[in-house]
Amino acid sequence: MSSDTQLHELCKGFGSILSRSKTNTFIEQSSRLNDRGSLPIHTACSHKAPAEVIDVLLKACPSAASQPNANGNLPLHQASMWQAPVDTVEVLLSRHPDAALVRNQYGSLPLHIAASNQAPVEVVQLLIDTYPDALHLQNDDGMTPLDLALSEDSISDAVVALLQNRPLPPAQSLRQQTESYRARANVLERQLNTMEHSSSRQSQDMVDALAAVRKLADRFPHALYGAGMDPNELEIALSHHMEQDGRDPDGVILEAVQRRSQAVMQLRNGRAGNGGELPQDRVEDLLSSLVGLDHIKSQVRELLLLLSLIDG
Repeated sequence: MSSDTQLHELCKGFGSILSRSKTNTFIEQSSRLNDRGSLPIHTACSHKAPAEVIDVLLKACPSAASQPNANGNLPLHQASMWQAPVDTVEVLLSRHPDAALVRNQYGSLPLHIAASNQAPVEVVQLLIDTYPDALHLQNDDGMTPLDLALSEDSISDAVVALLQNRPLPPAQSLRQQTESYRARANVLERQLNTMEHSSSRQSQDMVDALAAVRKLADRFPHALYGAGMDPNELEIALSHHMEQDGRDPDGVILEAVQRRSQAVMQLRNGRAGNGGELPQDRVEDLLSSLVGLDHIKSQVRELLLLLSLIDG
């Protein structure tokens, strides 16, 4: 798969999409994935594309409405996450009504995502009307849409009322809206202050964590197997870099941790090794035969990776 194509980039601004749709290559470009497994329509939905843009993309690639990206998100999930206009959501649902019933890899329905990402009230209402049972369903973290909405600092009274199946509150006056925005700004300011003061603590936490790994490598190297790292390889890498270029050993440890994370992500995305495919074995064949349960499959594959690293 390639990185973002020119059409992916255009879908972030929409200025040339309608004219580009008349070119001979538009159909082929509309079905091309980027390196995150997303189609141009996923990108468009993530940037609040108007309904007419979504319409031309779906005409060029009709199956796009039902195609998930690497995170298991359909275009409807993306639209719900990034506050797309209700007209856009209506077009997506008209082409694929069952999209409202689809969970992503975290077990979230579009209504879960809309409730936790300040989607417009009209979008939340439309998702509820399309799939009323979603109000009572939990994601993989055991959260209902209402739980997610109540966990947000900038909460919409109208959205909460919808999720609680109550009548909408009366429309706010201009003064009330101003006060609401001011309160939201104060919340954001507090969050920024918290992040600013925590950055130094996070840096120190990183130093402490790397120091702990170095002690493990020196005193209890076998314990590193539990983290998916080969202590022998780590020791060789540390010696090599210290002798060759005098690099900080913390950088070597970070690279080892990053390689471990990348290997897990490759396995979660169904890719292992340079060939882009998982090794063919009985466990993988069994997982491939199961329908759905992507989050469980990912956990099993991660355990397989850990076992292979230990055995190696």
